[in-house]
Amino acid sequence: MTSDQSSAGAPASKRPPRKYVLLATAVAVVIGGWSAAWFGGRSYLDGEITRMMDVAMANGVEVACLERKIGGFPFRFEVSCKDFAFRDPLGGFFSVSDLRAVALVYNPMHLIVEADSPMAAFRPDSPIQEASWTSFRASLRYSTAGVTRLDAVLQEPRFFSSENPTQGEVVMKKAELHLRADPERPANLDLALSFAGLKTGDPDHPGTDGAFVGEVAGAAPLLGGTVPLDLFASTQGVPAVTIDSLSLTSGTSGLSTSGLLKLPSDGFLTGELPLTAIEPGQIRQVLAPLFPVGSPFPEALQGALVSFGKPGEKDGRPAIDATLSLAGGTARIGILPIAQMQSVY
Repeated sequence: MTSDQSSAGAPASKRPPRKYVLLATAVAVVIGGWSAAWFGGRSYLDGEITRMMDVAMANGVEVACLERKIGGFPFRFEVSCKDFAFRDPLGGFFSVSDLRAVALVYNPMHLIVEADSPMAAFRPDSPIQEASWTSFRASLRYSTAGVTRLDAVLQEPRFFSSENPTQGEVVMKKAELHLRADPERPANLDLALSFAGLKTGDPDHPGTDGAFVGEVAGAAPLLGGTVPLDLFASTQGVPAVTIDSLSLTSGTSGLSTSGLLKLPSDGFLTGELPLTAIEPGQIRQVLAPLFPVGSPFPEALQGALVSFGKPGEKDGRPAIDATLSLAGGTARIGILPIAQMQSVY
């Protein structure tokens, strides 16, 4: 058999179907285009961060972001900083060990921020305040008008001051903060704050848990950095917060209230708050972590509730109802003054 015959008898090599060639080409083009867009976006983002830091510095604000990196290819942008620090024009300072911000390429209006402790902060002529935690994460949702929702969770925080050890320390198991525009009344700002296991100084204290839900009329634009002209219009210009619910518990004892708090021009909180105390003989324990060591307020409030409150039951446990009146810098239960308050400003 000749070589020509052998060649003629061999099966001819098959070329891949045209549709597969086109598909592979399309995939390569998409990957190349996506990569070019991502790296172009990273370059733009890096330039914008530099520009914003320069603008801040021109306005007297110093921002430090060491070892700045932008990663996350291919589906997100992740900006990270080592030793992030911030100093405002009045000398206030804030720093954390590491700061990270992440946004998905296809959803840039949702930003996740994480920070690692230790944290340090101070104002001029005041001791440095420090903090540590196991985890901090915040979620920020944006629109073209600015931030529309903020959710933050802090795990196992500890606050203290090495320069002022007599201040003691504050520890918690967990703290959460949630802010959003009210879905039904978009001009109003909804607030929710909760904490668990709050202790201050006494290691044998079982810890206090707290939850607050409230609303500030007309304040939603503050999330986007805008001060609305009609802020507090519903309260004749007096700063006010509506307390939908406020509860504090420690062990089997608890205290709850709701109502409207105002802050008139004299700087003292004003309002009438109906209180319900469960197992009122232990209210001092519930309130103790919220006040400086040695403060007479927890003991005074407990005594006033027992003396002037209306006894009853709630969920099968002894309870007392009373009204806490705040006015002119004095807190009262009934006719009994129980504490002089400090002005807010």
